[in-house]
Amino acid sequence: MADKQHIVRLLQKSRIDDAKKLCKKLCKSQPGDAEAWYMLGAIHGQLGEYDKAEACCHTALKIAPAHPGLHYNLAVARINQGKFKDAIADFERAIELNPAYAEAYHDLGNAYQYLKDHKKAIACYNQAISLQPRIAAIYFNLANALVDINQLDEAVEAYRKAVGLQPDFEQAYSGLANILIQQFKYSKLIDILAPALAILPDSPDIIFKLGVAYQELGDAEEAMNAYRRVLAVAPDHVDAKAGMAGVLYVMGRYDEAYREISDTIDNRTENPATAIVFSHLAPHLERSGEAIDLLEHYRENAELTDNTLSKICFSLGKLYDARGDYDDAFNCYRSGNEKRYARYDAG
Repeated sequence: MADKQHIVRLLQKSRIDDAKKLCKKLCKSQPGDAEAWYMLGAIHGQLGEYDKAEACCHTALKIAPAHPGLHYNLAVARINQGKFKDAIADFERAIELNPAYAEAYHDLGNAYQYLKDHKKAIACYNQAISLQPRIAAIYFNLANALVDINQLDEAVEAYRKAVGLQPDFEQAYSGLANILIQQFKYSKLIDILAPALAILPDSPDIIFKLGVAYQELGDAEEAMNAYRRVLAVAPDHVDAKAGMAGVLYVMGRYDEAYREISDTIDNRTENPATAIVFSHLAPHLERSGEAIDLLEHYRENAELTDNTLSKICFSLGKLYDARGDYDDAFNCYRSGNEKRYARYDAG
């Protein structure tokens, strides 16, 4: 027992290598001690030695096959090696042995989510929440899974619960903002994100999305202030430069607008927001053909959101319309409308 307590103290002092050496000696001297193998497996896991962690769990399970924590640790070791289907069976065994194992339900949900079985993931997250209703990470992962099956209102609620439990949860704010932008709920977005800046004052993502909301609501001054603030903490933030250029374009300051995005355009940096702004500027710069080519590059990109693809199609339509390619323009406008309203589909 003294050796195990010493190992725990070493781990508490972050002396993980010393703890590992002592634990290996303990396993060698007491090979039938399942707890010792459990501890060694956990140490290997902390060090990222997941194959060794898996081996330790197997050894321990031969001694204590009904230990739910061992099945859970084995599953985690397998997850980290990409063995998701095997891990699912281990998580399920841990839950069978301990039906109140909230952490196992949560990580089982993560495994299903990785395999894109979103409905099973959601069921696991909800079960974990029923057992542990005050863990922000579970609501966050639930929200992500709900987004994947287009249940956006439910996802908003889950993200809001996540930030309610963990007010500095930047990723949850970001996910929430993405949905509200997609739904054009810019005033609501400001109501949520503006107070968050008191907690996360240097978050480029939150400040940027506030800028987007102000820009879409026509508040050029607040949008410019937000984009400048982003660039003060993240000078290479390409989306903020595109946002700044968009505001300058609306103000008729075309040369200044282009200077904000010139590096991105000239270097052919992948950024659809910049391409959209460039398409607005292009007629004033006599570069419409270049803008059309750039937008066509993004038009069939399935990784972009419907909102972004809709903007790309409408921007293309205007360029085609301006040069008299009316059939192409009509097709772009039609595609833009289809993408614009796709998010309201029940599926």
